[in-house]
Amino acid sequence: MESDLFAARSPFGDLERKQRETFLISITRFLFYVTGPIIVAFIIFFLVAPAWQSLLPVILSSVSVPVSLLARRMSRQGFPERGGFILISYFFVMAGSNGILIDGFFPAVAPVFTAFIVMSGMIIGPTGTYYMGALGSATWLAAWWIVSAHIITPISTSAVILPVLLGGIVVITFLLVSFLSTLSTSGLRSALNDATYDLIQINKELNRANKLKSQFMARTSHELRTPLNAIIGFSDLTLRKIYGPLTQFQEEGLSRVLMNAKRLLALINDILDLSKIEAGELTLAETAFPIKNVIQIVDMTLAKKAQEKELGFSMSVAPDFPPQIVADENRLAQILLNLADNAIKFTETGSVAISIESPVNGHWSIIVRDTGRGIREEDQDLIFEEFHQLDYTVTEPKSHGTGLGLAITRHLAEQMRGEIKLDSQIGKGSEFKVTLPLKVPEKETQPALVSQGVV
Repeated sequence: MESDLFAARSPFGDLERKQRETFLISITRFLFYVTGPIIVAFIIFFLVAPAWQSLLPVILSSVSVPVSLLARRMSRQGFPERGGFILISYFFVMAGSNGILIDGFFPAVAPVFTAFIVMSGMIIGPTGTYYMGALGSATWLAAWWIVSAHIITPISTSAVILPVLLGGIVVITFLLVSFLSTLSTSGLRSALNDATYDLIQINKELNRANKLKSQFMARTSHELRTPLNAIIGFSDLTLRKIYGPLTQFQEEGLSRVLMNAKRLLALINDILDLSKIEAGELTLAETAFPIKNVIQIVDMTLAKKAQEKELGFSMSVAPDFPPQIVADENRLAQILLNLADNAIKFTETGSVAISIESPVNGHWSIIVRDTGRGIREEDQDLIFEEFHQLDYTVTEPKSHGTGLGLAITRHLAEQMRGEIKLDSQIGKGSEFKVTLPLKVPEKETQPALVSQGVV
């Protein structure tokens, strides 16, 4: 286990440590610039008022150079937290000693300590800042007690030198705080730029990988359909006894082959559609057709399934619905089949009703209602996600579905510039409503003009 008090890492690890190393090196460079004038000022003060109290600030200020070099070396060796701890601790001692030794100088200690604590947050990190704050507070309280108790007799200064010293320290403190603020801002901006660039590159790679995956799935699914169609076709011909009579066991076996082959083909078609959607390769073939065509497809495909479950099954079209609309007939039938098939699958008693509603404000609706078990409110958004299946079904095994039907339905509705909504209550059934923009052939929009004699 790591025993170093200041060795804690953030989740960004190396990036944060590199940033701290940069901060410490930049701060020591700044201190080199300001240490010279400070040493010169204290030397002048010593020459004007020679005493051990005025000599000690000169010595302490001069020691700041090797201490800064040591902290800088430790930072380059990969220990910025330890180097920062040594550097800031030294400056606490130096500032506190100067406040004790020079009469009237102690008020300048507090803002200097504040600047150093801010510095510790940039070098040592959040946890280390609390320790340095506690150390700074203890140092300041000790210095305040020594000054208040007159344990050490400070050296008096003239009315000219003291304001100069105080003013110089205040100015240097302001410059240090400004430098730290600028350094922190530029460091943050640089880190954000680096992180943003990395995220962009990762996102590009993910998009490329996702596109390759979608292309692979689309090509594989397409190739699988050819032999499956052959299996389905020859199985169907054999069941029709085109190739000769069959025994009862042979018919049952071939029926199972045909049923599972059709189920597998439906799964492959769903995967192919999803792959095309994810790759942005799904296109709509819009033609003019009567909506009754789609109704007939659904009736022929699902009426028998509803009858086998003894469910009521009805379909209706609003009387004022346009005779023809412009859309992708196959994709529209796919939407309706997915919704109706799900409704029948998860309804045990009652009925399933499909209705085509009249256009309102340039949009028309497909509504599929059932009296099934319903869907929990927290699951109503999840069911439109790919490969998501509800786990509280009772009579239908989860393996009967792929979790793709509703996801594809949502994508198709959105590609048609429409939307799908769900209203469901547990034990009362569900209602799926697909709203699509109405498009009709141009001739359907002009009967009124023809009746007025406009050709």
